[in-house]
Amino acid sequence: MYLVNTNIINPTDARGVFQQRLNSVIGQISGSFGSDIVSTPCMEEMATFDQFVTFLEQPEGDVVVFDTAPTGKTLRELAMPFDWAGFLQKQIQEGKKLAELMEMDGSSFDDLERDKRRYDEALRVLRDRSNTVFSLVLLPERLPIEETHSAITGLGRLGIPVQVLVINQCILPEVVEGNRFLAARAELQARYLAEISTRFAALLRVELPLLDHDVSDLSTLRQVGGLVYGEGNDGLPSARWSRSS
Repeated sequence: MYLVNTNIINPTDARGVFQQRLNSVIGQISGSFGSDIVSTPCMEEMATFDQFVTFLEQPEGDVVVFDTAPTGKTLRELAMPFDWAGFLQKQIQEGKKLAELMEMDGSSFDDLERDKRRYDEALRVLRDRSNTVFSLVLLPERLPIEETHSAITGLGRLGIPVQVLVINQCILPEVVEGNRFLAARAELQARYLAEISTRFAALLRVELPLLDHDVSDLSTLRQVGGLVYGEGNDGLPSARWSRSS
């Protein structure tokens, strides 16, 4: 028996909640200062990450799956907390000094300190290979390969290791059936698959076949899960796992 709880993070809603909390904290020191901060372009990414941290703190199951947007936005969402944690630390230090000079109540910074501890802990979890598996999904095509390389490099700078590549929409030989277009695409994919095997040799890789339908409901998700974990169904073979020695 498996229990699946799906929580969709709405960036707009998350931003509203995050902005109110930040206004409340920063506004106690300077209304204009707080207004400047919350209007920054990174607010939506920070609000999304803040909501993700909440799911980590109060999980509704044994596993938390964070399915992110495409590569570029994912890197922004994960990089922001590193800068934000440093920003919080600076505001706490400078704010407390200002509070002492102005004889203000230093408790205004308790929320900032709590948020910094939350983000630091979340980042520690993301860096921990024993608790977190970071997987990237790509297609066997030129641009996705380059984006994946860039993502792995960027995440490495943050101390977050990528462990698995999911190569999606691979054309199986048995579905070509004399179709010249599919045959040409399959041949092109074979070359890119060989390149992926060489460039990302240290990573565990799994190849998923191109399906003739969308994966958009629980039934099709189960089908893909069966392919990934060795339970081929609907006439499709199990996904192929590999790692270069």
